[in-house]
Amino acid sequence: MSRLFISVLGTVIFLLSSLAVADEKVDRKAEVKNLYHNYKSSLQAGDMDAALKLAEQLYAITPEIYGPESKTYATMVFNLAQVNELLNNTKKAAKLYQEHIDILDGLKVVHDEKYAAKMVLLSETYVKINDIDKALKYGHLALELVQGLKLPPEKIATYELRLGTYYFKNSDRKSAKRHIDKALDLFQQTYGRSHIKTAQALFWQAKYYIGIKKFTKAVKNLENISIIYRSNLKKGDGRLFQVHYLLAYAYGALGKDEKSIEHRLAASMIQPTSFDQDAMPMPIYKIAPMYPRKAQMMGKEGEVVVAFTVNEIGQVEDVKVIESSDTVFNKAAIKAALKFIYIPFVKDGKRVKIYIAEHEITFEMEK
Repeated sequence: MSRLFISVLGTVIFLLSSLAVADEKVDRKAEVKNLYHNYKSSLQAGDMDAALKLAEQLYAITPEIYGPESKTYATMVFNLAQVNELLNNTKKAAKLYQEHIDILDGLKVVHDEKYAAKMVLLSETYVKINDIDKALKYGHLALELVQGLKLPPEKIATYELRLGTYYFKNSDRKSAKRHIDKALDLFQQTYGRSHIKTAQALFWQAKYYIGIKKFTKAVKNLENISIIYRSNLKKGDGRLFQVHYLLAYAYGALGKDEKSIEHRLAASMIQPTSFDQDAMPMPIYKIAPMYPRKAQMMGKEGEVVVAFTVNEIGQVEDVKVIESSDTVFNKAAIKAALKFIYIPFVKDGKRVKIYIAEHEITFEMEK
């Protein structure tokens, strides 16, 4: 066999091998395209289990075909993150959103408004898993980005407000107020005082006032919000419940019992009316018990389990001690329980009394 023939044969074999690899890549890309089509169809049909399986398949095979630093793989990572978030697999979603952002950074994609929105998704999942430090990190990065892009004030306001809520959850009230106030100013510049977006910032400002016990200021905000919400929201909207809940608390703290009851009753009728035997009424206000002097002098700590009834206006009655580590604590526990306030429980659209079989009240010495 001549050397020329062998050389030509080798070239043909090489070309055939290259064509086979090319055909295989075409086939695998077609497989990705088909899986992606099925994934979108499953999402549209609401079949989340099927969507998750398909998203996981795409996540597994795409790096081999397109590369681990490709836009296609970044898309599949993002899709899998979203499905996991919809299925409340929040830790997994956070990990995947983080991977998605890291790939985009590796690709040096343009840091535009769309990129900022993805950083928000990442920060929100970190909030849900209580990793507030990382939520703050990406919340700040997103805010700095939209400020640099010089977006309209009302858009920047949403990023300011979101960051303020993160600080609030991190118990950094000073930083929370700074961002919430900035958001409020920006919303008011654009929409005025009576817009629903302005009300959202007013709501968080009210929560700040409650946190520092400035209840009169909180009430003023919340009453304004109530007017805005009643004009803009459907009856039964959960945001109305939150406003009535906080008003019931703030008025109670101010000693205005009639107003507190008014908002307790209003909140109760916004709650789901389906009765659940295991459900508990929602507490508005619980006070710490007065430490008995005798127990304090003896350095005693303990627990008292009480049972009681929450009546139709959310007040506690008929308190009984069920179990106690020491009778020295019983009287103080009963007095504390009688001052608890709840949202009245609703059954079949009517407020009803409900019995709380066990509630533990603890007595601990300050360290």
